[in-house]
Amino acid sequence: MVNRASVKMVLRKLFYSFFLLFSFNSFGQSPWLDQNPFAVKFNQISLTNAPLDLLFPAGYDSVAQVTAQSMENQWLRIGKGFASTNNRFKVVLQNQGLVSNGFVSLMAPRAEFFTTSSQDPALIGTNDWLSLLVSHELRHIHQNNAGRHGLSKLVHGLFGANGQSAYSNLLIPNWLWEGDAVETESRINPMGRSQIPQFKTPLRAYVETFGIPSYAKMMGKSYSHLVPNHYLFGQYLSQQMTKDFGDEFIPKLWEETLNHPNLFGFSRQFKKHSGLSIDQYTKKSLRNLVDDSPRPKPSRLGFNQYLYPNILSDGRVIALKTGISDIRQLVELKQGKERRLTYFGPLLEAAMLSASNDYVTWAEIDFHPRWGQKQFSRIVFYDVKLRRKTYWNPRKKWISPSISADSKWVSFIDLLDNGHSFLRVHDRAENSPLAELKALPGEQFLQPRIGQNGLLVYISKLEGNKSICVWDFVQQKIVFRKDFGSHNIGHPYLKDDWIYFNFPSGEVDQIARFNWKEPLFEILSDERWGAYSAIPSADSLVYTAYKATGNEIVRKLILPKRMELIIQSNQVRKDSVMHDYPVKSVSKWNLINPFSWGPLLSSNGNQLEYSVISRDVLNSLQATAGLQYGMNEKQITQFARLSYQAWFPILDLNYQSGDRKTQLYIDNKRPLDSLRTDTWNQTTWDIGFRLPFNLTHSAYQENLQLGSNIGFLHVQGYDLKKRYFSEPFNGHYRFLKHQFLYSKLLNRSLRDVQPRKGFIIRSNWSGMPFKQRISGELWNVQSQLFLPGIFKHDGFLLKYAYQQESEGNYRFSSSIFFPRGYLYTSFNQLSTFGVDYRFPIVNTNINLGRILYVTRLKGNLFADFGIGKDNSESSKQSFHTLGVDLSAQFHALRFSEGFELGVRAMFLSESKTWAFVPLVIDIGF
Repeated sequence: MVNRASVKMVLRKLFYSFFLLFSFNSFGQSPWLDQNPFAVKFNQISLTNAPLDLLFPAGYDSVAQVTAQSMENQWLRIGKGFASTNNRFKVVLQNQGLVSNGFVSLMAPRAEFFTTSSQDPALIGTNDWLSLLVSHELRHIHQNNAGRHGLSKLVHGLFGANGQSAYSNLLIPNWLWEGDAVETESRINPMGRSQIPQFKTPLRAYVETFGIPSYAKMMGKSYSHLVPNHYLFGQYLSQQMTKDFGDEFIPKLWEETLNHPNLFGFSRQFKKHSGLSIDQYTKKSLRNLVDDSPRPKPSRLGFNQYLYPNILSDGRVIALKTGISDIRQLVELKQGKERRLTYFGPLLEAAMLSASNDYVTWAEIDFHPRWGQKQFSRIVFYDVKLRRKTYWNPRKKWISPSISADSKWVSFIDLLDNGHSFLRVHDRAENSPLAELKALPGEQFLQPRIGQNGLLVYISKLEGNKSICVWDFVQQKIVFRKDFGSHNIGHPYLKDDWIYFNFPSGEVDQIARFNWKEPLFEILSDERWGAYSAIPSADSLVYTAYKATGNEIVRKLILPKRMELIIQSNQVRKDSVMHDYPVKSVSKWNLINPFSWGPLLSSNGNQLEYSVISRDVLNSLQATAGLQYGMNEKQITQFARLSYQAWFPILDLNYQSGDRKTQLYIDNKRPLDSLRTDTWNQTTWDIGFRLPFNLTHSAYQENLQLGSNIGFLHVQGYDLKKRYFSEPFNGHYRFLKHQFLYSKLLNRSLRDVQPRKGFIIRSNWSGMPFKQRISGELWNVQSQLFLPGIFKHDGFLLKYAYQQESEGNYRFSSSIFFPRGYLYTSFNQLSTFGVDYRFPIVNTNINLGRILYVTRLKGNLFADFGIGKDNSESSKQSFHTLGVDLSAQFHALRFSEGFELGVRAMFLSESKTWAFVPLVIDIGF
């Protein structure tokens, strides 16, 4: 018979040995950063007439040269009004992904341009995408450089970039940061967003529908309806301020605010220089948007919209639905009834949706599981009859798909990493190529859609102007091209001899059509705030009309209004001399970049830290080093933390060394007169690895993390005969820790108090497998299950955890949840259970002047149970808690960041008493 204890020992040693091979990390380290694959090499262009360095992937030279020229030529125009600076700033071109965006950060100070151009007419207009990013993001750089002058320069000197960022963002409202940048787009480019009706009319629609909101409501938003965001009202106020007070007003206001820090400092400076309070000026300016016509009443509450409708042969309408109450989903509308067909995954927004009678198709982002900057696309086909999805996963960047009426052909735009693009048509059944059309240098294809008889219509954007083109993909030739110049057209649809599209008519977009066989131009809609995405059906037209409560689907007879089409072309200024900037390679090992320093107090107030933080602009190495002062032991500890993230496993190294102080009773006999104090030195090294994976491929956010670390502990100078279970005697010690985390959570709408579906599973093991004076082992498994509640936005949270701890003479800290209201107690076996029912109570818009703006009240009913048992005890110990949480979400002192505070009342079974405690759920920063 085999000895069971021997088998257990062998298995345990095998377990230890396996993890010793991979023992590199613990969680709770530096955050996982978006990374390019290590094989992607970067080059750099350093500008001489602007304090900018442009980093770009090797092989992207032609795009980088044009971008560098634009940055250098426009630098002074973009920063008009702000003081000049010689502080060099780095700009990184990212071409490995599919997100259309850009940002400026003082965390490892840099700007990043995501170079995949947007397909949305409300954002791109007739502009070149990189020129748009240059004007917007370089304005942010000038704004940040204002924090390197005057009093704020002292803040930067004392605290570095993090201190400068916190200081500037606390004093300058977020709407001015973005509004000023959006206005700069309009000043530098042929068409800024302030000239695009689809961008700016939502503000007018809101004001005409709900009235002028208070300044607090614009800053804090609302759960009742969609208040226009800080880009929208920020652009409008920035535009009005420039008109009323001149081009120098915003930079002067900015710098004066930073040089006079006090409560409501921005408001004080605004009133000083304008004569009006910001509340008065906001109301005065927004009043210009209201006309004397009767105010329409909202047809529904909230903000939920239906986008990109398609008509099937039986009259059903397929559309994308989204809003503050719903995550993005594909819905079917028939005879006034709505049915959800499926949720969208990580949608690759193309401002269009295409359907035949058999399939609906769109593109989603296919994330690389490890490298956050590396993204592909997959084309999704939803089978309307079988109600299931199939996919094309080419591991390429195929965007904006459309499908022919007979489901035979599929078109899409193919984007290459070097900046080139192609319009392609494939056979759907075989996914085999039929035709391709290469974009001209500088040309962008927008919203291609297959029509009839082997024809495809698309919009061509080139040199600041737009054209509608018809491509015969069977004959592979362009058969029609109509120049629309500076008109920001979009959403083309080809039916017979007519091309239907969006056309800016006055201050709003309307549905228009053009006969491509005869020169006829007609306007087909007359919507107050704009009409979009038209699909013709017999003698009727289906489109979406914008309302302050969201886009609504409209079906109406085609009643054309013939008009004369006047074309005006943008004159894009071209540089007569194109520079060939010298290029140098960027070393992957240029890793040290200190950007922030200064003191930091821990959240519980018992530890003061002074550290220097470093991170290179390519997110390869995060490093922190400094000193800690513990208030409890009154000792100083030196530490260093490094996280290298450029390789597939993230490698972490942590070091901490310093004196410790202990007080304990040598015996427990009365009188208690044996309290002894000892000061000793402890040095800890912690080396580990992490493997974080982004597995998201549906409407569920899905993540997996694996990690393991080995620690080395050296203790000397400990002279007491006793110790706490969590502290060792003199000597050298080693420990291992392994962790696992998997989560899959459904996306949340704005009103959801938690994910409506999903789960989280995590497991931890800590132990000392080596022969040494102390021993201990702890492992646990815990899970959380999210379930829908009784109503739409509430939900249940079920929690369970099991933990087992050995009877060694050392105790590891536990990470599992313990019944609320009780201090953690160690047991050899511990099981805990929890049930929460979280729900919104009421959406509010309570405004108490400048002090407080309350947006929502929430509640939570909970019950916790815990059962613990020690091996030496025959009985079990239990802990039960029943309670309720009440909390408020609010904005204080006009900060745009939200806060959530509340109170908890709970009944503790062990003492049979009620306890009341304050709750700090979210402090907003």
